[in-house]
Amino acid sequence: MKKSVLIVCFDFPPHAEIGGRRWAKFAKSLLKFGYEVSILTNTLSKNDTSFHWITEEESRRLTYYFIKPNAISTWLRHSDSFLSPFKFRIAKYLLSVLFKGSIYDLSIGLKYRFEKKMVQILEKEKHKTIIVTGAPFNLLFYSACLKKKLPGINLICDFRDPWLSAENYGMKTLTKTRKAKEEFKFQTVVKYADVITAPNAFMLEDIKDESGWLSNKTRFVELPHAFDPDDYKVIESIQKNKNVITIIYAGALYMGIEPWLQSISYYLNQINSKSKANKIVLKIYTPHTDFYKQCRIKNDYIAVSDAIGSMIFEEIAKADLILILLAPHNKNFVTSKFYEYMPYKKPFLYHGPEGFVSNKIEREGLGFCLKNVNTLSEIQIKLHNTNFSSSIEGFTFASITRSILLKLIENN
Repeated sequence: MKKSVLIVCFDFPPHAEIGGRRWAKFAKSLLKFGYEVSILTNTLSKNDTSFHWITEEESRRLTYYFIKPNAISTWLRHSDSFLSPFKFRIAKYLLSVLFKGSIYDLSIGLKYRFEKKMVQILEKEKHKTIIVTGAPFNLLFYSACLKKKLPGINLICDFRDPWLSAENYGMKTLTKTRKAKEEFKFQTVVKYADVITAPNAFMLEDIKDESGWLSNKTRFVELPHAFDPDDYKVIESIQKNKNVITIIYAGALYMGIEPWLQSISYYLNQINSKSKANKIVLKIYTPHTDFYKQCRIKNDYIAVSDAIGSMIFEEIAKADLILILLAPHNKNFVTSKFYEYMPYKKPFLYHGPEGFVSNKIEREGLGFCLKNVNTLSEIQIKLHNTNFSSSIEGFTFASITRSILLKLIENN
C-alpha cells in the first residue's frame, strides 16, 4: 500500500520564514521513513530561494503544489516601496469590508480556491492523510470544511501558535462580531479534525478549554518541537577572546517582550561597568530588526542583525550562552530553538516572566535566569555548572516522527 501524506504549510521552503521550519523537518523525516510527501504552499516569488531548513536535494524529493494568496492581503506583509504605507491602509480597509474575522490572516479569502486545489491534489495523489499547520489559521478552517465534505480523509490540524488567545494576528483588537467569526472557525476545526496537535502541553490544554470539548472523536496530541542532527555544526579550533563572554539570541522577537529587552540592556550595562578587564556582549539575529528599533535601545554591548538561516548554528557553536527571551503570553511554551540548540550543550540564559520554561531550565540545570545574577563573576561560575548529561536523542525529528507522527498518520 502506498505510504503518502499531504502537508499544507503556507511558508514551506524555499520560503525563508520560520513558519516553514517545523514541517520542513517533519517532511524530511517522513521521506526517510519511506513516505511520498506532497506539499501545498504559498506561491513562490523570485526572492524565495531559501533552503535553510531542508536541502535542495531533499526538496526535489517532494511534490510541490502552490496556491496564490489574495493579492490585497500581500500588501499587509510586504514593504518594498515608498507606496507601502498607502497600500497597507488601503488593504486594511478593503479586507475589513470584504471579509469577517481577522484581516491579518495571510490565507484570507482563499476558501473556494483552496478546496478546489485540494480536491485536485487528492484525486491525483490518492492521499488519505492531510496535515495542515497554522498560522495562517484560515488554512485549518478551510481544511475542516473540506473534511466535512470528504469524511474519509484523515485530517491532522497542527497549531504552531495559539489562535483565539494569540497576542498577534490581530486577535487582541477584534470587535465582538469579528471575534465571534474566529471562534466559529476554531470550533469548526475542533469538530471536524481527527487530530489536533500542538508543540506544547500548555497550548494543547488551552485549545481543549477553548473548544469546550465539543467533539468526542477529536484526539488532542502533543507533537513537540525537535532538532535535526544534520544542522549540528562541529566548529573546530575556535579562536575566542577569553575576556569576552558572548550571548546569542536567534529567532522571533515576540510581542510583549519589550520590557525584557530594556531590562537586559540595563543588566549588560550594569554588569560590564563592574568589570574593567572582562566584558559580556549580546548578539541578536532576528527577522524582526524593525521591532527592535522601535524599542529604542542604545547599547554598545548589543549587536542586532537580520536572521541568517542555518548559518546561525555556526554562531551558536562559537557562543558561550544561548538567550531565551519570552513574553507573558508564551512563558510556558518550550519553543523550537530550545531543542534545536541542545546538541551544542551551551547553557541557556533565560530572561522573561517566571513560568514553566524558566523553572525547567533551572530545575534541570540547563542554565540560569538573568535576574538571579548580579556580577560577571557569577555568570562565569554558572557557565561551568550546567548539566547536559541527559540523552537528547529522544528530541530529534526522526525520533518524534517515529514515536508520535507515524502513528497519527497510519492510525486512520
